[in-house]
Amino acid sequence: MLKGAIFDFNGTLFLDLNKQETAWRTFAQQQFNKVITDTEFIEHFHGRNNRYSLEYLAGHTLTQAELNQLIDKKETTYRALCKIDQENFHLTPGTALFLDDLKKSDYQITIATASGWDNLNFYFQSFELDRWFDLQTVVYDDGQLKSKPDSDPYVKALNKLDLTAEQCVVFEDALSGVKSAGQAGIKRIVQINSTPQLKNTILWAHDFTSLSAMKINELLKL
Repeated sequence: MLKGAIFDFNGTLFLDLNKQETAWRTFAQQQFNKVITDTEFIEHFHGRNNRYSLEYLAGHTLTQAELNQLIDKKETTYRALCKIDQENFHLTPGTALFLDDLKKSDYQITIATASGWDNLNFYFQSFELDRWFDLQTVVYDDGQLKSKPDSDPYVKALNKLDLTAEQCVVFEDALSGVKSAGQAGIKRIVQINSTPQLKNTILWAHDFTSLSAMKINELLKL
């Protein structure tokens, strides 16, 4: 029986891909004099944590001090872009009603994100995420989390919820995230927003407006 739902955040609950790409492109050009290609974004940035992406740009392992400094520069640019674009600074359409419905249906829910603490705190304050999520159960990049597509983020999310892979559905937008969930043994993966539909996802939805707990159960035959 399905009892839990785990959500990726960036590109899934918050459609910020354009801001992430702009921030990374600006940062890479200024800091490393590099241009990030679209293919590189898919393979080395979407769904990845900052350490992985920054060491990819740098071409070598970074010390924690170097990493912290670079993260602060990139994420400061990103958060500024979010604040400027107030018209689009909101959760993915349908998110609030869908999360309300899951909570009413006694689903246990959490987030598994590659975002670090500063961005996570920014999201919780800006979107009042504590209406649905317990910050203590959220899996984020704490400096120890292995980057998607490693199974680590979703294994930890399952442990936080005290549920098995068979009891959970995952909502993702990135190939690395879909692979991560699959590596954790989760077979029910719903793809949100991005196209085309990725391999090993069992349902695609543009956003959350057409989804409900009942529909998820019916579509997944649970």
